[in-house]
Amino acid sequence: HPYTPTPLHPYTLHPGRCGARGAVQPMVVEAPRGTILAAVGDPRDNAIAGDVLRGVQEARAARAHASSSAASAAGAAAHGAAPSGPPPPPASAPYLGPMHKVVFGAVYEHTWNGRPVYVGGTSQAPERAFASDQRTNPEVRRTMAMAGPDGGARVVWAGVGRGPVGEDEMRAMRVAIVEDRSARQQVHKLQGPKPYSRHG
Repeated sequence: HPYTPTPLHPYTLHPGRCGARGAVQPMVVEAPRGTILAAVGDPRDNAIAGDVLRGVQEARAARAHASSSAASAAGAAAHGAAPSGPPPPPASAPYLGPMHKVVFGAVYEHTWNGRPVYVGGTSQAPERAFASDQRTNPEVRRTMAMAGPDGGARVVWAGVGRGPVGEDEMRAMRVAIVEDRSARQQVHKLQGPKPYSRHG
């Protein structure tokens, strides 16, 4: 079934901005203070990543609305007046934090005769994840030993984020894409290396 992304606001989504054609396309998500996500992958995976960002934005706006409502009620009570009702929910909650920190995320597959067998995500260099899987997962090692010339590991989605796209947001995007690929292709999910792990 086709995946229909939900519009992002106030972020500006540019699928295929770099003019790529075919199954793999770039995606750029911009905020008022600049680019917050640059990714490349299948359009469906890009759409899923975009929906994760929309969820983050909605959660941030909801928290800002709750905080504003509480402050309004406290102010009215302090002046002995009945609260006139909560303020309207904000259309968006702008991100005001630092923009310099950069995070990375990738989704990859191990294939056998050209078909995906395992799918996983990582916050580190994909080559390290490939090696870690081979070293620590006997099933992956056994499958790859029989994979043949058309088998191996491949990156299917990769993204770089900054600002409001931090470690948690990137992890949520990876998990969502892995879940979708696992269910859609009926392949096993791998537990990727944890952030800051010294072992892969």
